Amino acid sequence: MFEDRRALRTLNAAVTLMAPLLFAHCGGTSNDDAVHAGAAGVAASSGAAGALGGDSDVGGAMNGGKGGATNGGAENGGVSNAVAGESGQAGSSEAPTAGAAGAGAGAGAGAGGDSQGTAGSGACTVEQLSFSEPSAQHVSVCSAIAYAMNPPVYGDHYPVWAAYKTYSFPVPLGFLVHDLEHGAVVLLYNCPDGCADEVAAAQSFLDALPMDPRCAAEVKHQTVLSPDPTLPSRWAAIAWGHSLTADCFDAGEFRGFYDANVAHGPEDICADGADLPSDTCL
Repeated sequence: MFEDRRALRTLNAAVTLMAPLLFAHCGGTSNDDAVHAGAAGVAASSGAAGALGGDSDVGGAMNGGKGGATNGGAENGGVSNAVAGESGQAGSSEAPTAGAAGAGAGAGAGAGGDSQGTAGSGACTVEQLSFSEPSAQHVSVCSAIAYAMNPPVYGDHYPVWAAYKTYSFPVPLGFLVHDLEHGAVVLLYNCPDGCADEVAAAQSFLDALPMDPRCAAEVKHQTVLSPDPTLPSRWAAIAWGHSLTADCFDAGEFRGFYDANVAHGPEDICADGADLPSDTCL
């Protein structure tokens, strides 16, 4: 009997000693699963890494992995980022569109900026005309004359011609047409709002013309510059039978007209004319 009781106490003591070890082992397995699931759950915050954590353990895949795929993965990190990415693409798409529109607007300005630049560079809208069957009769000084074209390039005129110079007042056309008969080139302008810079450019152009060997010492070349309030264009150059009209002064165009038409009048005379006062024909 005594031996039986001592054996029973020994067995109980053994069980008591082994119990913590048994519980520790079972708890370890549960803790291992929790660790895997927990690792997956932690990794789930980073989306793809959460799925990887889920693959490491069933519990992780069900809990942390699924949670990672749902929370940190496709919906938040994946789909949301994809949407954000699409928004970003849309933004990028809008930006090039805006840029293209800007470039288009620039091209338009450029095209514009290009039109304004051409006009600014001195190029003018120019028209040249030639007339045949000229008539030429002397009429009384300051009498009214009706010309077949404006500006006139031939026709009746006064028996006196104007001196070759620049005038600040309108010279009556009867004098100027007589200048054309002698082979002169006359520059006319009509600027109601003023065009001092263009007049200065025309004066510089005339000053730079070479000496005409046909002319005497007192006449460098047969040219006249005068305002004309009846002129239908802003600028004109006239010679016997020919005219050039323009909406601004272009030295190149006017020089070409001068070279082609100077000294082509029916009377080749290069003596100077009358220096007219401003009150002539008033």
